[in-house]
Formats: sequence, structure tokens, C-alpha cells
Amino acid sequence: MGQLIRMDADEQSAETNPRSSAGFGYAVIIREAMASQNVSLRELQRRGVVNDRLRRQLFEKIEAGLISVTELQQVYDCLGIDPLRAMVAVQVLNNPQAYFDPCCETIAAYTEELGIALNEQLSAVRGDFKPIRRNLCRSHAQKITEQICAHHARVVEREETPIA
Repeated sequence: MGQLIRMDADEQSAETNPRSSAGFGYAVIIREAMASQNVSLRELQRRGVVNDRLRRQLFEKIEAGLISVTELQQVYDCLGIDPLRAMVAVQVLNNPQAYFDPCCETIAAYTEELGIALNEQLSAVRGDFKPIRRNLCRSHAQKITEQICAHHARVVEREETPIA
């Protein structure tokens, strides 16, 4: 069995506020994906994604943070859910519904590409890598978002310009 996803103490306050749990957020995304694809829990079982025991307790286990990484990944794979995008929606944006927003998709894509590019560049740099200060990260993020917004404005303008 895979590693269990455990929520920290703040996230485990689901008894007093069930919607405060990160697990709740991941369950929301899975429920939405299942509904939009018209996939039931029984269908997940028929496809071999979950067994009968997990089928009966899937959302409870996710919300409690007691599902294994392997089991969660199988559900994600079956439903076409991007785990990085789900994490961005739940952990960064604090809104599981954001998963279905193009902004979240863009953030996840940039996160993945930044990770790949930085890792490649750092392998060519001599010495120990030191993390940069949060303020510098914020400054870089501001510049990137300005470029993204400018690109979006150009795309919208092109779409709205009639073809002569």
C-alpha cells in the first residue's frame, strides 16, 4: 500500500469545520470530475480503480486524509485530474472549485515548467544553490503575471478584431 496523505493539525479540524480540511477540497474536485464525466463510484470499481471497501468509503477517506497516494493517483488518472493543479487549487488558492478555472491551469503549468527549467539550470551552476528571498520571488511573480495579462489582452483583442 502507498504512503498515506496526512493532514496537519489545523487541517484536521474537520470536526468543527468540515470545509477547512484540504482533504475536503480534493474530494470536491473528484466529485465534480465524476459528475461532469457521469462516472459513479460503482463505475470506478468496475474499471478496477477502487475496490468495494474503498468505493464505500472513498470520500470519507479522502476528507480524513486516510487514502494512500497510490489509491488517490489511480482515481486521478481515471478521471484525468492533474494532481499539481489540484494541489494549487486546494493548497495555494484555497478554493477547490478553482481547479476548473483556466487561471489555475495556467498557474499549474507555470509551476511545472519553472520546476523543470530551474532544475536543468541549477545542474549547470557550480556550488550550493541558495533559495532566494520571498520578496524577490514576489517581484518575479509580479513581472510574469504582468506578461501573462498582457498576452491575454492581445489574444482577446485579436479575437474581437473583425477579419477584413
